[in-house]
Order: sequence, then structure tokens, then C-alpha cells
Amino acid sequence: MAAPRAGRETPPNPAGLRRRMRSDHVTAQTAQDVSALYEQLWNLRPPQCTGDQRTATDAAQALAAERGRLPPLAWDDIDTDTDSRHHTERVETGDDLDEIAIERALAGDGVHFEHLTPAEQDDVVRRLTERGRSIRDIAQQLATTTRTISRRRTSINAA
Repeated sequence: MAAPRAGRETPPNPAGLRRRMRSDHVTAQTAQDVSALYEQLWNLRPPQCTGDQRTATDAAQALAAERGRLPPLAWDDIDTDTDSRHHTERVETGDDLDEIAIERALAGDGVHFEHLTPAEQDDVVRRLTERGRSIRDIAQQLATTTRTISRRRTSINAA
């Protein structure tokens, strides 16, 4: 007799979950499994200890960007957005900075360079530079290129 599924703590089998997600119908259990897995993983950074892990992460992020997939943070105000396709297009209003976004970017909490306004980008790059972080470290943390960070540093110093 199979053990009850309610309240189980082990994640579902990846192959089985993938198969169930590709089905024409979604059961309540599949929806619960996906929801539980999302809650466990949405704010975790992927492992990047080895070259293979970094390559897999970069490939997954590139594929997601190519397919127009947004990261979880982009959906945090989904109920108030009128058109989610434009969620990442933010209007900069002068010196208005989102301190929460800046703090999360500084903490490496999944806020990428592209999620910030130009003023917020400047602030984050300036603060991380002041903390002694290298261009490479900043680029990795903000999921952008070293060239982008180098250019931003130059523009900050010129201002």
C-alpha cells in the first residue's frame, strides 16, 4: 500500500513530475507538487561551485531569456500589473530609487542588473565597488557581463 502523499517532505521525482507537467490534464496533486517545489526553490541561487554548474546556469538563464521567461521576482506584483509582458520595463522617475530592489541586489538575492533602473544600477555598482568587489564578482552577482559593469563603473566615475 502506498504511503499518503499529503504533507510529504521529499520532492517529487523530477522525471515523473516533468511527465505529469507535459500531460494534457493537470491533477490537483501535480499542482500541489509544483507549488511546493516552487516555494522551496524560487529564491535560491543555482549552484555555481564548478564550471559545469556555472555553464548549466548560464545556459538555463539564456534559454529562459530567449523564450521571454521572467524570473520569480518579476512576478511579485502580478495582481497589480495591467500587462505582465511589460513588467520588466520600468519607468524611471528622476532620482526615485527602489531601496528594496537595491538592497536585494546588494545581498545577491536574485535581483539582476536588468531588473534595476539605470539610477539603481549605478547605485548598486557603486556600493559593491566601494565594498571592494571585483568587476567579475559584481557581474556574476547581477547576472550581467563584465563589460557592462566596467562601462557602468566608468560612467559613474565620469559623473
